Amino acid sequence: FTKVTTGRSPMIAIRVTTLKPSVVIMHGPRRTDPIAKKLAELERIPMGISRLKTPEEIVERLKDIK
Repeated sequence: FTKVTTGRSPMIAIRVTTLKPSVVIMHGPRRTDPIAKKLAELERIPMGISRLKTPEEIVERLKDIK
């Protein structure tokens, strides 16, 4: 998710859908909302924050993970 301020809205959206991602990376926030953290725990979805310059850079780095 890009241009996120706290992460709460994306995690609520994930909570109410049937499709669940394997991981959530948020681009932009300095810190996450405690409710967003709790929702990630309840859904058992790892959540991370990226401070890289562009979302494309995140994708490239994730491709390098084996």
